[in-house]
Amino acid sequence: ITVEGKVLKTSHAIYEEYLEMYPYTEASYRVRGLELGNGGVKVVCPQIEGLSNHEIQGKWNRIMLGAEERAIDAWEAGGTYEVSYEIKTMTPKMLSILMRGSYSEGEEAETHSFLYTYNIDLLTGESIRLADQVDVSEAAENLFAGEGCYVEESLVPYLKERLEAIYENPEGLARSLEGYDYEENGQEPYGYSYRKDGKVWICMEVPHEQGDVMEIELEDF
Repeated sequence: ITVEGKVLKTSHAIYEEYLEMYPYTEASYRVRGLELGNGGVKVVCPQIEGLSNHEIQGKWNRIMLGAEERAIDAWEAGGTYEVSYEIKTMTPKMLSILMRGSYSEGEEAETHSFLYTYNIDLLTGESIRLADQVDVSEAAENLFAGEGCYVEESLVPYLKERLEAIYENPEGLARSLEGYDYEENGQEPYGYSYRKDGKVWICMEVPHEQGDVMEIELEDF
């Protein structure tokens, strides 16, 4: 890809080689949004339809609906609580869903953002975790070195500072990454990841001043 005869360069990548055809496979199933809540509480819960394996479809529809209903029941503050979803990967083998939410605890309160994900192996019905997709030790080394990853340019200087303040070293970060994403036992994860266009992204909490959550692409996985 060139622009005015020159190699296309963006903050994300340099397109200096020939591009190959993307092996896109249309999924035979669908995901629809089920609207939950009322008043200031509005949640759009993803539900799978048309999956050939009805057992896996039913299992994950119950998991996602149950999780969203519990979150609504637990919301006792005033203000607003809103959640929607984005499909990041939808293939016959994998469904990766990013849940994007926000809340405020009163009319004058600031609005905070949060992210969480559902990553489903549609062949086995199991939850896909970050450690199933990447070498967390290598990812931690890359993040501390500022290599092999992509984050919004304005947050680059803050990322290293944040990592050192919380985890001290790559080993501490690797232990945290090991606990990313839902396990079958329902244990609360340390953080979340999703897959988009063949790349793994992680969602890391940051202070409200930096936007509440940071999305980081792990480019080497």
